Amino acid sequence: MSALTPGQEITSLPGQLPPRLAEMIRRARERIPVGDAPVDRPFAPAATEAAADWLARLRTARAAHDAHALAWRAALDAAAAEITGATLADLLAPAAPVTRQVLDLPTPGRASLTGRLAALLPSGSPGGEGPSRPEDAVPVCVTAPQTPRQPAPVIVVLHGGAYWMGGGTVSSVTSRPLHDFLASQLGAFVLDVDYRLAPEHPFPASIVDALEVVDAIRRGISGLPLDPTRIAVVGTSSGGNAAAACALADAARAPARPLAALGLLVPSVDLTGPLTGDREQLLRAYAGDVARHDPWLSPAHHDALGTLPPTFVAEAEYDEVARGGSLLAERMNAQGGRADLRLYPMTHTAAEPAVEARMAEDLREFLASVFRPA
Repeated sequence: MSALTPGQEITSLPGQLPPRLAEMIRRARERIPVGDAPVDRPFAPAATEAAADWLARLRTARAAHDAHALAWRAALDAAAAEITGATLADLLAPAAPVTRQVLDLPTPGRASLTGRLAALLPSGSPGGEGPSRPEDAVPVCVTAPQTPRQPAPVIVVLHGGAYWMGGGTVSSVTSRPLHDFLASQLGAFVLDVDYRLAPEHPFPASIVDALEVVDAIRRGISGLPLDPTRIAVVGTSSGGNAAAACALADAARAPARPLAALGLLVPSVDLTGPLTGDREQLLRAYAGDVARHDPWLSPAHHDALGTLPPTFVAEAEYDEVARGGSLLAERMNAQGGRADLRLYPMTHTAAEPAVEARMAEDLREFLASVFRPA
């Protein structure tokens, strides 16, 4: 979970970055100076601001931050190409063609699902799921092999973005190399979920949306040739928090067909540490008065981690924002689960292409080991 401007983190990192990574970040910051970043983060309306005016200001600010995130990724890619001669897209070029489409998955069970989760969620959650989308659907960007085997395994992806940004086309652009790689290498459908965002859709809206997508796959209403017995949920950063909570809630409601795997990439799953400034405001906008140590807000502290499916956890060695990945893995293994923890020499928002490619290959290998043949 990060409210920091991408690229800003190098000024607050512990220890010494690997020289090539530090140089890559320096060159990216020359292209996208920190001072050029948008500053407006209207996580709550002003005292006399009308709701419609606040929502308009929020959407404008979100669009500016999303655009900056895209520009930062492009600057990192350009710097990486200069230094290493390759980008992540070069290293993860799919072995076979993939297709892409955007679908709106219906959410007929959203209200009842929220009601069933009420017994699990903390009483301080800010008003349930928030206002519904007019279309009452969850948009997903689907990446798939051009000629998939049927039925195919499916990877439900929850993007990062500090709970309040990163939706729409942002994730499908910044994470496209990974999605293409996984779809091609595993013969899987990758469903990038455009879940509802805080603060207008606070906790647990993102978790409900993820569960709705899982339910749509199990009910066979996605219109895609998906195998309901081979579903993995993969989340990055704040999306890792939602992915872990989704998997825990799915296990708690005892489905007939459990998830096949969980993937957590630089996950923010322990929010108990001190927060200051806009990050504290953002977390309050997402979670309201929910205690930071509540296991649904900080899944690394959950007592039912042993009920999770086999889990891959990737931690960044120089991560100044996200916490709890190693704690979750250690506690999960102690509770009888299977968690595979890997550490990579990267920051929360920057990695050398070879390091990021190794993380992608490790995730692919892990998912291949749990996706049994149809």
